[in-house]
Amino acid sequence: MMSPKDIPLAYLKKCQSRLKTLPIFLEDQNFSDVVRESQEIVELSSKGILRMALIDPPHRHDVAKELLEALPKLDKSFFHPIQELVTANHWLRREREMAFYGADDFDPTEGYSIQDAERAMAFAQLAVKTLRRLVEAKKKTPIHHKKR
Repeated sequence: MMSPKDIPLAYLKKCQSRLKTLPIFLEDQNFSDVVRESQEIVELSSKGILRMALIDPPHRHDVAKELLEALPKLDKSFFHPIQELVTANHWLRREREMAFYGADDFDPTEGYSIQDAERAMAFAQLAVKTLRRLVEAKKKTPIHHKKR
């Protein structure tokens, strides 16, 4: 049975697998799929980061506000990556549905550029890297038991 402390590691594994798909979409020039899949990677990684900071993630796609709340609970070296992930959460949340479904006046297969895809992919890579750093740091931190 998985404990709550194992959930960020499970999220990390899922995100690392999903990250491997992005170059395939990029090579096929499926830029909207890069954007959509990157959003899911950023969302899941961000929720893993929140769990590492002992914050229960909300059930919505953009968790930027909660990432900012997590900053005081994290090492100062995470300040800039978290700030970037706040931007990523906002931007990718806005693009989530359009990248997948499009609209009557927006074809998702034509509506995204390689620059959009590369930006989304960079955000996804940063999110996974940040979560991985937190998980690895937690593994290195010894558990101190309180004396009775």
